Amino acid sequence: MHIMKKQVLLIILLALPLWLKAADVSVTGLRTEQMVDPMGLDTAAPRMSWRLESSQRNVMQTAYRILVASSPELLAQDKGDLWDSGKVESDASVWIPYQGKRLKSNQRVYWKVRWQVIMQKRSMTLN
Repeated sequence: MHIMKKQVLLIILLALPLWLKAADVSVTGLRTEQMVDPMGLDTAAPRMSWRLESSQRNVMQTAYRILVASSPELLAQDKGDLWDSGKVESDASVWIPYQGKRLKSNQRVYWKVRWQVIMQKRSMTLN
């Protein structure tokens, strides 16, 4: 009986990474002022939005972190030199206002969002 419990636990531990991968949570629809890759904006505090998509049911965002950088290289290194929102405990993903350094006219800006989701009453961080 004891061996059987160990085997079941081992199967669960081995299957866990597959289950997490199967969740297939991804962020889509990154928008700034409801536009995809806008060439110019007429606001000092643009608002950002995104959607989470998953192949699973009952997946809900519980927190986010927005990184805004002056170059794609900095963003790839997770360095938000213009703004790092820090972890924000919220399910909001629409019209999040930029709160970083003052943006200059004709300045190129790159951003991404990291998120935390809850799935089937268990919390996990993805991305």
